[in-house]
Amino acid sequence: MYYQRKNLSSMKDFNMKIPILIYRRENGFTLLELLVTIALIMLLASMLLPALTNAKMLSKRMACASNVKQILLSWNLYTTDSSGLIPSFTMGSGGEAGGQRFWHTMMRDYLGDVKITDSYGSTCSNPGILFCPSQNNKTTTTYYSSYGMTRYAAGGGDYSINYRGYKSVSQIKYPSEQLLFADSMYTTPSRGWYLIANLISITCIHIRHGRYANLGFPDGHVSPFTYEEITIPYPDWLTGKLWGWPR
Repeated sequence: MYYQRKNLSSMKDFNMKIPILIYRRENGFTLLELLVTIALIMLLASMLLPALTNAKMLSKRMACASNVKQILLSWNLYTTDSSGLIPSFTMGSGGEAGGQRFWHTMMRDYLGDVKITDSYGSTCSNPGILFCPSQNNKTTTTYYSSYGMTRYAAGGGDYSINYRGYKSVSQIKYPSEQLLFADSMYTTPSRGWYLIANLISITCIHIRHGRYANLGFPDGHVSPFTYEEITIPYPDWLTGKLWGWPR
């Protein structure tokens, strides 16, 4: 419709003839528009959800790496106060009631807020940094802590008469390459284990962060490793830097 002033006497008055379009939409979205909107929302969600899942997984992996880093710091403080002597993965005999102590018990004064009793199996009233956020079972005993110490070489365990466990920091020739701690698992992904023997064993490294497991080294650094990177066949692992006794 048009609105026009009366008695147009000049071009100025003529220009006052203004077209006014009035459009009123009686209804909301049409069905087609609603379907298109829903489809766009679903498309965006399908694009964002994997990114959010990956971000959550990365966040847990970083929190886990921080735990391993603190455990490594505790290990280094222990060795410093012990004049270079290193804690082994276990001390004493498991066959003697109350005789076996794990590395957590030996290092308990250096593990921050972790509460560990000095007993066989060592009960954890507050697992703290011994619990990985990617595991569902919060441990109450050091048997099932989320992180294991390597059993051999830097872990203090003997493999054979020719491959003895280390007793001192000075025996670790490659502190940035020889394994010390890692994400661990015992028979089920929801349960960790206090030691890691090798990948063939049931007490092994746990690939729990997507394609990665966090590994900690004597020099204090933590790195994510894939299954392929830590798989070393027998007998090569015996003299390899990661698992064994490098020459």
